[in-house]
Amino acid sequence: MFDPFAQQGPDDADAVAWAATIEPGRAHAYEIDLWATSCVVAAGHRLRVEIASSCFPRWVRYPQTGEEAVRATAFAPARQEVFHHAARPSHVTLPIVPRSVRRRATCDDVRRTTEARPMAVRDGRGAPTLESVAARAGVSRATAGRVLSGSTTVGPEARDAVLAAAAELRYVTNRAARSLMTRRSDSIGFVVAESEDRFFADPYFSQVLHGAHGVVARHDMQLVFAVVSGDDVERQRFERFALGGHLDGAILVSLHGDDPLPHRLQDAGVPVVLSGRPFAHESRTPLTYVDADNVGGAMAAVRLLAQLGRRRIATITGPLDMAASVDRVDGFRAELAAHDIVDAGAADGDFSIAGGRRAMLDLFAADPAIDGVFAANDLMAAGALQAARELGRRVPEDLAVVGFDDSAIAASAQPALTTVRQPMVEMGRTLATLLLDQITHGGEPQAPVILPTEIVRRDSA
Repeated sequence: MFDPFAQQGPDDADAVAWAATIEPGRAHAYEIDLWATSCVVAAGHRLRVEIASSCFPRWVRYPQTGEEAVRATAFAPARQEVFHHAARPSHVTLPIVPRSVRRRATCDDVRRTTEARPMAVRDGRGAPTLESVAARAGVSRATAGRVLSGSTTVGPEARDAVLAAAAELRYVTNRAARSLMTRRSDSIGFVVAESEDRFFADPYFSQVLHGAHGVVARHDMQLVFAVVSGDDVERQRFERFALGGHLDGAILVSLHGDDPLPHRLQDAGVPVVLSGRPFAHESRTPLTYVDADNVGGAMAAVRLLAQLGRRRIATITGPLDMAASVDRVDGFRAELAAHDIVDAGAADGDFSIAGGRRAMLDLFAADPAIDGVFAANDLMAAGALQAARELGRRVPEDLAVVGFDDSAIAASAQPALTTVRQPMVEMGRTLATLLLDQITHGGEPQAPVILPTEIVRRDSA
């Protein structure tokens, strides 16, 4: 049934408005002879507006709530298609005829022309849509969208109805459509600045990733993993991806030297959090980071070796263009000085088993009297054990070995490694939590978080 009546439109005082009572599941197109304008209107259906000549602003409101469902101004003389998402029987008002036209249209000026095309409501043949959820809940599409995006501005009755409808229809949010509205991708990058071989060989990365993923998943976001080595093409590809709006933020792990990547992302508006302090102390802009107490952990390792009576203590370092390696060397030397022990040497083991073995052989070649070694990670400590076996040195009788990380390899090594535990999973959780806070609330980079370390005694020392 179509019931025309006159009413002032909010955006055009010279408009005569028409209203139609919309019944669920029914839709008709009406053509007004005066201006050759036709509109398709229905609960949960598309609204198609065909315009054959210039027209005045058009608007649609739900009188019960005052919500504006469609607003289109300055239509050109052409066919247009917009969306109407009424979810209940309601009066929909369209100002269509200027008051300057003295003749007022009557029912005779309105004739039915076609059936509306229904929206994709779940019927067993397709996925449910936001429109079908709104129709089932008896609310507007906008209200359903606010509820499903986590807004707290919707009343409890409407919220419960939307959630129940979504559960019943098994509705899943369309992330692509949501991104268009929120300007967010709901994705976070986990970026490791190492080669693939190094990433898969070192359990440190998987533990940090495990912790970060748990937090991100609880926030209904995606974690996008990337290995970005020193290759310029690889880095440029990743930067294009990140700056193209595909990431809301990034966790950067294992950076070397004064890497420009975090500043490039941050300057472009992509929040970043670093695993480990920046290599350059004097950073042009502050960066949020999470780290373990590398200095304190190294001091604890040397303290233990000194308490065991070791007097010729050496260290196997990681790459010295990384802040963690530098800090562990600083802790090693500070504790040696505190016990008045001479440094028996240092060799770079590249954070790998092979590198640790090679470094230990080099240290023994330079000083065969070494009786204690602190390796800056467990992989290098395992390599030191290999070198000791090759040279016939007993562990711990002839050589006491302490690692760093407390990874799975520490417990499985022969003999089992005494090591410095850093909370790798907790580091990942903290990285993700700080990044999500930056994404949600914005603001300046936060103060660094330094997590404690502790000695774990096993058989090697």
